[in-house]
Amino acid sequence: MHLKKYRLLAGLTQKQVANAAGVTKQAISSLELRKRRRPTYETAVAIARLFHIDPDLIWPPRPRRLLHMEKSHASHQSRTAHDDADR
Repeated sequence: MHLKKYRLLAGLTQKQVANAAGVTKQAISSLELRKRRRPTYETAVAIARLFHIDPDLIWPPRPRRLLHMEKSHASHQSRTAHDDADR
């Protein structure tokens, strides 16, 4: 289902969704108009929690090559944060 349909079914404004997700109203508008295809994963999770749905409905799977790159990047960031905490 499209993000706008979830929002309207919940009786929320773009501003209310934006506030709950920690983004701007313009970001929600861009997602609804599909000017921006994917929110960040963190934003998708926040929106999904608001609507009590699976984040994958808002954050569709990426092509396998890109998903591998994202996981590698996240793993590197986690190791870097862990190394910094040990100092």
